[in-house]
Amino acid sequence: MTRIVVAMSGGVDSSVAALELKEKGFDVIGITMKTWPKEECGTQGDKMCCSLESVQYARSAAEDIGIPHYVVDLSKEFQQEVTGYFIEEYKKGRTPNPCVYCNSRLKFGYLLDKARQFGAEKIATGHYANIIKRGNGFFLSEGHDKKKDQSYFLYDIPREKLAFVEFPLGTFTKTEVREKAALKGLMNAGRKESQDVCFVDSGGDYRQYLEKKGVTIFNEGDVLDVSGKVIGRHKGIAAYTVGQRKGLGIAGKEPVYVIKIDAPALVNIVNFGSLKRVFDRGLTRL
Repeated sequence: MTRIVVAMSGGVDSSVAALELKEKGFDVIGITMKTWPKEECGTQGDKMCCSLESVQYARSAAEDIGIPHYVVDLSKEFQQEVTGYFIEEYKKGRTPNPCVYCNSRLKFGYLLDKARQFGAEKIATGHYANIIKRGNGFFLSEGHDKKKDQSYFLYDIPREKLAFVEFPLGTFTKTEVREKAALKGLMNAGRKESQDVCFVDSGGDYRQYLEKKGVTIFNEGDVLDVSGKVIGRHKGIAAYTVGQRKGLGIAGKEPVYVIKIDAPALVNIVNFGSLKRVFDRGLTRL
């Protein structure tokens, strides 16, 4: 019997992934990653990775499914690989995607190593994606439910590791997942899902998180158009991203978009009246 570790967040998707593998005859072990230091890990909130609520949901689901459940401390790795990266990217004037790093570095990196310590051959998650084998190679593919497909969050997983990964929900729709959870009587069958940054608690947004971490990237500065003319003031580079249109606080005859962020001081805004004119001037493309 093949042993497999399922990363269980407490949500319905990872719970049904574990259930599906159990029903297929795998020797399943549920693991919840502890991603916060001891003094913060009890924080309440639906989005917090290792809130007491999330751990309780995961443990309850594992008990209902009939599999062992463990909590593994990856808080140091999470701070280094995910939140550290998140902060540094904003300092550089770039917009990070922490979920991509969490998947490739934590779930399919450190957690995969932990799974092998449990004697597991593979690791699984509740992502809506598929893995296709062609010849001796493995390739990432979209999930069947196009509205829920999460393959774009997984692109950074090293290809050589795909042979040790399972996505049990790749052929499921979200509706089917909730129905299966309800049929089994899982208490998280109707639990609300979140698509926000998991380590930013329910009481704030990423700006407040960065401020609490002492990141000094909210100093005001000038907003320039493509000719270099000052047309306004910005509230700090971390409040903007390339391609942004809303919330700029700049009125004009035509829509304006962020096309470049100068980390030391500036946010450049361009009037998008003519795409050709923008591209011909060699400015940053969206």
